[in-house]
Amino acid sequence: MVDNAEESLSDRVVDPEMQEIEAEANRFSSDTLIPSAALGAFLRAGQFTNESIHEFSEVIGVGPGIVVGRLQREGVIAPHQGNALKQKLDWGFLKEE
Repeated sequence: MVDNAEESLSDRVVDPEMQEIEAEANRFSSDTLIPSAALGAFLRAGQFTNESIHEFSEVIGVGPGIVVGRLQREGVIAPHQGNALKQKLDWGFLKEE
């Protein structure tokens, strides 16, 4: 079993060892998708409009929704800001009735 409870299908991880592994994976993916130096320069510019986020995402080669998610998670922008730049995906899972 990879996670703390196979009957729990949520993303909430309560096992301390798994929390550490999850945090390390998050740091790795964050820095891989958005290099720290590029993010630092973007943050110093201080312009977090949809247009500037879109332009920055093109420069670093990731989708603007990735940038928005990172900025939201780190508290740079509010949770509602930039959501227009996120792409909603339909994974095709059947919904339980």
